[in-house]
Parts: sequence; C-alpha cells; structure tokens
Amino acid sequence: MTAYLDGQAFVSGSVYGEGLSGHSGDISIGGPSLDDGTPSTNIFHDGVQTGSYFQGSIDDVRVYNRTLSDSEVEAVRYDFDGLVDQFDYTVTNGASTTSSTLDISLSRAPQAVDETLNVSEDSGYTSGQLQAYDADGGDALGYQLLSGPDKGFVTVDSSGQYSFVTGSDFESLNSGESEQVSFTYSVTDLQGNQDIGTVLVNVAGEDELPFGENLVVNPSAATGDFSGWTITENGEQ
Repeated sequence: MTAYLDGQAFVSGSVYGEGLSGHSGDISIGGPSLDDGTPSTNIFHDGVQTGSYFQGSIDDVRVYNRTLSDSEVEAVRYDFDGLVDQFDYTVTNGASTTSSTLDISLSRAPQAVDETLNVSEDSGYTSGQLQAYDADGGDALGYQLLSGPDKGFVTVDSSGQYSFVTGSDFESLNSGESEQVSFTYSVTDLQGNQDIGTVLVNVAGEDELPFGENLVVNPSAATGDFSGWTITENGEQ
C-alpha cells in the first residue's frame, strides 16, 4: 500500500516498521509531531479524540480499495483527465448471487469566466463570445442565459455567442455619467457539470445633438437684415 500527498508518494509498505493495514485505531493526516513532541496530526477517525492538533489545510482526501497506476495518481494530482474509479458489488435475491464491477469516470466542472463589457448608451448592438474552459480538456461546452439585465436586452446562444442591445433604456444618461447592469449565464459540459458566470455591462452616457421640432415655414417671410426683433417660443415676432 502506498500513501500519496500532493501527488508524491511519502510512504509505502510500512510506517515506522509497521505494515499499512486495516485497523480500528486512529486514522490521521499530517506530520508525526512538532518539535516539542506535540502530535501535529489531524485525526479524522477516532472514538475518543483528545489532545490532537492540526496545522495547515487539507484540500482533498481520497481512499481507494485498489492500486492506482502512475498515470491515475498524476491525474488526481493535476487534472483528473481520464481518471476512472472502480468498485465491485454483489446482488443476491436469496436464491442466486451475481457480482459485477462498476466504473465511475471522474470529471471536473467547467470554469466560467466573469467579464466586464464597456459600451456607450448609443452603441446599439454589441456582440461577443463568452469565455469558459473545460478543466478536463476536450469536452464540448453548452451555454445558457440564466438572468438578463434590468435594462437593455441580451441574448446568449448555445455556443456562447452573446448580443447586448442598449435600446432607449439609457437615454437619460448625460456625458460623464454611467450605469451598470449585469447578466448571468451557465456553462455545462457533456457530463452535466456546470458553472455560472457573470457579465457586468458598464453603459456610458453621451451628449445628445440638439434638434428642433414644431417648426413652421412661412412662404411669405421677408428676407434681408433685421435687428431689434424678438422670436418667442411660438415663433411669433
């Protein structure tokens, strides 16, 4: 039997002259002791736990009832790609018994990448590709919009292509002002593992060009130089 820590074998066959075997005593992880002799192990199977200490952090602990190959140990340590767990089971109905082996392929969830998008209120239509990666490598990823922004309109297709439309929702913004909205999406691999990403959209305001309305053209208007005239809001002099 071999024990690994962070992908490196640290004991095999025996510990302090005693074989690695099943037992009913303490099962622990950590160094043998501190300089003052105080145990530094973290006991995780103990009927009555007293005086145990743990320094550091444990990310993951796995116990297999079979010998892992070197490539499987590497997969556990680094990327899990291609790792298959396995156990035997027996089914009986009282009259007959059959046994079989079940293989379980281990896969990590994909990773969605949070993003920030900067647009102007008059940008209209903006499109792009959502970013995500498959931790195991090689899996096709599917995307889906989970929640849209409070203002504007967004679409996300299954390949991760998105489009954001400002519309007229941000016309009240002046130059130098901005407003932030967001939308969330999910990314899923072929095994059904899923992660959620968020896209922040910063919308910057712009000054609008002046425009006139309710103008009346008078075909009999005089031409020439005028002074001392006053034009009112209704267009009368």
